[in-house]
This record gives sequence, structure tokens and C-alpha cells, in this order.
Amino acid sequence: MRVGTLTDSNYGSPKSVSGGIQTLGGSITNWLSKSQSMVTRSSTEAEYVAAVLNASELKFMQMFLNEVFYVTTSEIMLEDNMGCIFLLRNKQMGSRTKAIQIRMHWIREAFDKEELTIDYVKSEENESDIMTKNVTKQLQQKFSTRIRNESLRIYEQWNSIVQSVDGLHRDTIGEAVEQSNSNINESDESSGTNIRQNGNDLDTNMYSYVGT
Repeated sequence: MRVGTLTDSNYGSPKSVSGGIQTLGGSITNWLSKSQSMVTRSSTEAEYVAAVLNASELKFMQMFLNEVFYVTTSEIMLEDNMGCIFLLRNKQMGSRTKAIQIRMHWIREAFDKEELTIDYVKSEENESDIMTKNVTKQLQQKFSTRIRNESLRIYEQWNSIVQSVDGLHRDTIGEAVEQSNSNINESDESSGTNIRQNGNDLDTNMYSYVGT
């Protein structure tokens, strides 16, 4: 029993929008679409603020599981912005991110303590994208169908994602992508299963683990 979230944001003026879909074992439990409480100066900062908001939701769910079922597994976050992932993993500041409020950086501590793990997901495979902005008709139909049918990619590939999070410890995103893709392909060949659902041509390169 493990909690996970898809997170995204729409960088705009005057305030960006945070979006997210929270899951338990890959099944949807709740979602959010909310204007951010502060003005952000870059898409990376907007994504970081959205990640913090979604991480707060995961934290509450994990505390509940720990209280009721004594479950203490790390939370899983899927993010489509490399800059946000880098900012979370590295305690560095740039010209456009040094103004982020200090209270936002508790998410780094959660990552350092291995309470939270973060994976990369392609934007075109991130269902939370429709929580933040208007998208193309094709993406709207694809994502809304997955949400309605509870067939999110995080659900369809839950075992592969968990194995990737628990098993990969890479320093570079490129190495993690290559290894994750190799593992997924080998798994598909050995089991004879096809992860393409509902006629959608899904790309098996969706996830990669960003190691500590």
C-alpha cells in the first residue's frame, strides 16, 4: 500500500495554477486544481510550488496509513519538469529561483530522508496536465478517458514504477531513463504482456528514477 501523485503546473500571469492527482496503489483518491498563493518568476519555480502542494497531500495520506495500518513506505511523485527535479535534488539556487520562500524547501528534507521519491514523466503522459490549463483535443480525450476509467499510467505500470523507484540509484537522469526502459522492455518480452491499453499507442519510456 503506497501513495503517489502526478503533479503539474501552468506558468502564467499573474499567478500560476497547480494541478495534481493523488493515488493509493495507483488508484485515484483525490485531485486538485488551484491557483498558487504567490507569483512565480519561472516555469521551474511554478512547478516547484506545485510539487510542494502535492507533496503536502501525500504527506497527509502517508500519515493516515501509518496511523491506521502502520505502513511507512516512501511516497512517489511523478514530475515532468527537469528543472524542478534538479532543484529538489540539489540545494542550489539560481537567479530565477533564489526568491522561493524558505517554507517551501521542506520538500528537500523529505527527499533527503527518503520519505519522498521523485520520478520523471513525459508531459504528454502526465494526466494532471489537464488540471492546470487547456490542452489539445487529443490530450483532453486521452487523459479524461484514463481518469474516468481509472486507468492512469501510474496504475497500469504500478509494479514497474515501484521497482524502478526501489531498485535504481543513478546519478544522472539519462542513465536512469536508459536502465528503466531496458527493464520495462525485458519485462514485457518475458511476460508476453502488452501494456498498450484501449487502443492508445503508449510509449513504454514513460518513467525513470532520479536517484539520490
